[in-house]
Amino acid sequence: MGSIVFKVIDNITLENHKYVLRSSDLQYGFKAKDSTSHCTLVLHKVSDYYTNNDSSVFLVLLDASRAFNRVQHVKLFKLLIKRGLCSLIAPFLAYLYTNQSLMVNWNGCYNYSFNISNGVKQGGIPSQILFCIYMDELLYNLKVSNVGCYIGYVFLGGLAYTDDVCLLTPNRGSKIIMLKSCEDFNKEYDVVFNSSKSHLIIYDEIRKYQNMVPLCLHGETIHIQRVATHLGHPVGIDNVNSIAIREI
Repeated sequence: MGSIVFKVIDNITLENHKYVLRSSDLQYGFKAKDSTSHCTLVLHKVSDYYTNNDSSVFLVLLDASRAFNRVQHVKLFKLLIKRGLCSLIAPFLAYLYTNQSLMVNWNGCYNYSFNISNGVKQGGIPSQILFCIYMDELLYNLKVSNVGCYIGYVFLGGLAYTDDVCLLTPNRGSKIIMLKSCEDFNKEYDVVFNSSKSHLIIYDEIRKYQNMVPLCLHGETIHIQRVATHLGHPVGIDNVNSIAIREI
């Protein structure tokens, strides 16, 4: 009965505060009329725009490790209050999240209950939306860094579909700044990006980057590939003027 009541509360909260709970335009996850295909399409359009104008494109696809479980409740609700969420609803939701407890059932035996100190609620109706709001801080930091790819005055250097983040820059120096922003976000919000499962694609002539110092995240090299998969869609080399390096 309790879970039904909470789902009703979740739906009412989403309906009455949908503008406060709207995530960044750079975030494509869990939005009406948006999909993984839209996010990948923007990625392709940005890389095509730069390569067609004789510019390099450094694309990094980041892999976040168990990101939904790493959301810190206190910081999440500070972000919601900062956005202007109702002063009555915010403490109520905070109470529901910070007073969760679980028990493990193993072959009919239950252990002692334990409190949940982080992570968005599994099965919760607004959980994905709350997570996207949490990730908005990274997208905002990337945007205000004033580096990355633009089309006109529109920043398109950081795109996300929930915890899948891609970074687009026209040069290596800009990419270093963006990766530093990701490391800072990791330290502050505890979302860890796995460098061993992240990928780098460089759209340009291969001879320019044969001696390039590798790009690193958390001190580990991001592997360079010719092609990779972004949200189930292949990305990489699709014309003769855009050449990615497999290894350096």
